Amino acid sequence: FSSPEKVKSFMTFSFLAMSGVVEAICYRNYKCFPNLMTGTTVRFLDSMVDFRWMDAACSGSMILLYVVGNMLYKLLEIMYYHSSSSSSSPQQQEQQQQQQQ
Repeated sequence: FSSPEKVKSFMTFSFLAMSGVVEAICYRNYKCFPNLMTGTTVRFLDSMVDFRWMDAACSGSMILLYVVGNMLYKLLEIMYYHSSSSSSSPQQQEQQQQQQQ
């Protein structure tokens, strides 16, 4: 790759492709949406309305784990960038690059 932008684009499209594959496998085999919380939320609410408590518990736990995973990532990111005071967060680095251009 000749530039950081091309690497960034390649990584973005690679993650999107992997996400699509994971989504298809999980939906076909387990009838769940690991990346799209809208579908999981609809399934959760549908299960609640129909009093299918086991299905609701499964969908609800997926939503909870998704939120906890996001919180854990953010906590680790804050701890990492706080411990290394000389480096800045990815958002700050991107802002600095935009200001330099």
